[in-house]
Amino acid sequence: MRKDLHDMVPVAEKLSGATGGEAATSAIFPNCMVSKSTVELIYLMERVLKEIEGSDAKVAQGLLSTISIILDRYLTEMPTYHAKLLLNIPQQTALFHNNCMYLAYWITKNHSKGIETVLVMVKSLQHLGSEQFLSQIKNQRAQLMEILRGFDLSDCVSDLGLEPPKVVRQCLRQLDLLKNVWQTILPDVVYNKTMGNLLNEFCNELIRRILLVEDLPSAVSNGLVDVCTTILERAPGIFQDPLEINVAVKSWTKLQQLKMILGASLAEITDQWASGKGPLTLSFKAEEVKHLIRALFQNTNRRAIALNSIV
Repeated sequence: MRKDLHDMVPVAEKLSGATGGEAATSAIFPNCMVSKSTVELIYLMERVLKEIEGSDAKVAQGLLSTISIILDRYLTEMPTYHAKLLLNIPQQTALFHNNCMYLAYWITKNHSKGIETVLVMVKSLQHLGSEQFLSQIKNQRAQLMEILRGFDLSDCVSDLGLEPPKVVRQCLRQLDLLKNVWQTILPDVVYNKTMGNLLNEFCNELIRRILLVEDLPSAVSNGLVDVCTTILERAPGIFQDPLEINVAVKSWTKLQQLKMILGASLAEITDQWASGKGPLTLSFKAEEVKHLIRALFQNTNRRAIALNSIV
């Protein structure tokens, strides 16, 4: 249990004998990486189960208790011994998450062999793995938000400046680093959901900061168009299938539409709103569109007419 977590091997299984609804829900353990030490631990417990075959009831019960003791120790010792690595190294947290899920899966697969407190063990392992991984996700989100504090448009008068694009590139590099660590380790579903949520948080915060600005001169708005373009071009590469971003990142359409608004004419914006029936209504509230129009365009009769049409 004190072996390095990063020595890893690929796993994927299907429960033999699972049929019907059971097969559809819990039969498959997805392709992912787990620590070699976890596979060795499972091999040890399988040897114990093998010993039970042909043993009398008393011996069998003692051997089953051994498995429960092993799993109890795993639950208590692993998160403590590897605490620093689990906190600071995303790779370690992802592997520990998979290890816990794989052990829970193995217990479920062997539930009919008399392992004690099966349900409790499964839930405890799943909770432990999820808890550690969610803590790492929270940490990564906090890092992104800290970087985005540098995306300050309050002093952008004549042009966007160097800092906002730099901040966005730094966030994208942070996400790329996570991709390089997690994409080959986590199950596809977990990876897509996790990275989708982080990207969504990033896009939402960026959009929120742009919508706070009261005045967007053309040089600034053009710079923001370039910033949005950078994200729209680079972020899909975080997923194995770039089209996955349309499903995984809820604010993706809003970012695309924000880029359009920042570079559009009054007529193009009102056409996209189309009296509350156009595509802009999918992502933007009327007040948000009005705010952007006021920030982007000077106070003229044409602007007043456009604002009156956004209802």
